Amino acid sequence: MNDRQQDPELRSRFAELRRQDATQAPPFAELIARAHTEAAHNRAGIRTERRTPRLLWRLGWAGGLAAAAALVLLLANPRGRASQAAFEKAVQAFQTDPALGAWRSPTDALLDVPGRRLISTIPSIGVEGAAIVPRGSR
Repeated sequence: MNDRQQDPELRSRFAELRRQDATQAPPFAELIARAHTEAAHNRAGIRTERRTPRLLWRLGWAGGLAAAAALVLLLANPRGRASQAAFEKAVQAFQTDPALGAWRSPTDALLDVPGRRLISTIPSIGVEGAAIVPRGSR
């Protein structure tokens, strides 16, 4: 089938969908009448289902105050020296024993290329006997 053969079928299907939508949608005049009624109620001060800007403003303030109270509670909660000491102890253990968490990628060996020493050192000029001085030795 090419596009020209599909066109009439698609058009008829879309026309059927439009007819179904038209039967389920309310008439336009009814929608306009409902909008006028809601506008009149709003002018008269009668509360409708919609939230007013004043209510949203109050909710915003309440949310802001709740967030500020949570922040104050978090900042006011004193951290004990025990937690800092435990953290320092964990860092010390991690530094002394790399097996605790020093992860190495399976492809780390690929980074060991010939001549890597030349890239990681600074050549020194004017010093006899040593052409390359490692960075940390100066």
